Amino acid sequence: MKTIVSLLEERVNDSPNAVALSYKGERTWESISWATWWERSERLAAYLIQEGLKPGDRVLILSRTRVEWLIADIGIMMAGGASVPVFPSLLSDACIEIAQDSGVSFLILEDRAQAEKLKDLDASIPRIGFELDATSTTLSAAEMRGQAVLSDEPEMVSSRRRRLSASDLASIVYTSGTSRRPLGVPLTHGNFAHEVEAISKLGIARSNDVQLLFLPLAHIFARVLYLCSIGLGMRTVVEGDPQKLIQTCVEARPTFFAGVPHIFEILRRRISTELEKSPLRGKVMGALPAFVTSSSMNPIRARFGGRLRFMISGGARLSPDTSEYFETLGIPLLEGYGLTEASGVATVNVPDERRIGSVGRPIPGTQVAIEEDGEILVRGPSCMHGYWGAAEEISVVDEQGWLRTGDLGFYDRDGFLFITGRKKDILVTSGGKNIAPSWIEAELKTRASIAEAILVGDGLPFIGALLVPDWEHLESVLNRKITEEERSGALPTRDVLSVVENDVQSVNEGLPPHERVKRFVFITALDLALDYTPTLKLKRDRVVELHRPQIDSLYRRER
Repeated sequence: MKTIVSLLEERVNDSPNAVALSYKGERTWESISWATWWERSERLAAYLIQEGLKPGDRVLILSRTRVEWLIADIGIMMAGGASVPVFPSLLSDACIEIAQDSGVSFLILEDRAQAEKLKDLDASIPRIGFELDATSTTLSAAEMRGQAVLSDEPEMVSSRRRRLSASDLASIVYTSGTSRRPLGVPLTHGNFAHEVEAISKLGIARSNDVQLLFLPLAHIFARVLYLCSIGLGMRTVVEGDPQKLIQTCVEARPTFFAGVPHIFEILRRRISTELEKSPLRGKVMGALPAFVTSSSMNPIRARFGGRLRFMISGGARLSPDTSEYFETLGIPLLEGYGLTEASGVATVNVPDERRIGSVGRPIPGTQVAIEEDGEILVRGPSCMHGYWGAAEEISVVDEQGWLRTGDLGFYDRDGFLFITGRKKDILVTSGGKNIAPSWIEAELKTRASIAEAILVGDGLPFIGALLVPDWEHLESVLNRKITEEERSGALPTRDVLSVVENDVQSVNEGLPPHERVKRFVFITALDLALDYTPTLKLKRDRVVELHRPQIDSLYRRER
């Protein structure tokens, strides 16, 4: 089995001058070749070794997605170290906890704001900054000093990387738990290399593709995407601000990008709003498949640069309605499934063999089984053996090597996997009915008037819902201004309730009686920083506890 460093070395030998990375400079787009990427990472590796990094040492990276992140990651691996990526949205206490649990020997920080989060950490730990205000040693200065070291000792880095093996630690990736502390997942070069080679065999992407990378690189999904670019030799456009997604698509013209369902729900709403405002609205809404092929749809498709072949969704459940919506726009939205503990991707749909509503079939070399109670088990070369540090005693891998995911699902007759929910999220009504809330919530959020939905009803007589209305859509539909008092959810008006009730009923019609939403209550918009994990998964327990009075009001008449 190869290492990530050896995979990059092969790429450099094969096409040293081809463009590997593109990014927006101060005024124009800049590019970095495979050879330049290698050289810059090697210089950083030399600096780290000179400063005392030993094989197996951990290096924390706290930064948004940017090209320097990728250069640093490879440099750490070349030096025999392992990166510890941290979401830039995390607060100081969480960053310090991860740094201490992983036992880092170096810190790589984006800017002063990120450096401030770790100011209370041991001051003797060396720090490197991507920007001038982060710390006294910048990445460019570290590279220059590394170059000087290599001039005196040309074999310093090459001798270290030649000793790397597939079993060596490449990274510790901390999961963003929805109801518990993050758990460190140690992943080896072999874990990542298998993932890269397996996905490359599927033929989803090609060497002439251009991927747009905007997800946080502390997210395992983003990490695998960038590593796959090495295996395939394709160009990656790096933009760390999701708010610039559309702008970057227009300028860089990617052929695909990946995101979490929340991103695609937002895109769908934006496109739908544009279509509703179109003078051809009746024609569009009544016959999308015909309209998508006409020249009048070009402005919508051009919003993605005009070259988009497909998109990939992962990290949470995607509504089949959302997949079908983009399908009608001529842009397949491929859903996959995976988890940090399995190095990112376990199953995925491919362009030529996809099934809407499913998460595809297992990638080559990975086994995915269903336990008697419906729990999904994963086994293969990309799976971890156990958690790191304080979480080491938590066992999720059995003696046969099966990783217990905590997710529930089933296979159809053609081997496509369908996810039905999380074991810990199952709602059991007082009548003994088991309901998996996630897919019903996903369907509710496809309705134009509903921005967020959280089902409740565990131990209660029926299913209720906490709903965050899409006030912008409601203003458009009702042709009036929604007051702040209405937005608080305290006194919803009859016309607002009628629109939302119709949307809830449209979902209920496709559900068996015990799964239908009998009552709902409006709540204010959720806090992106507090109510979601950095990977945009809902912190269900927190939201339910915060809105206990509203939930009680749903069931008051039943008691």
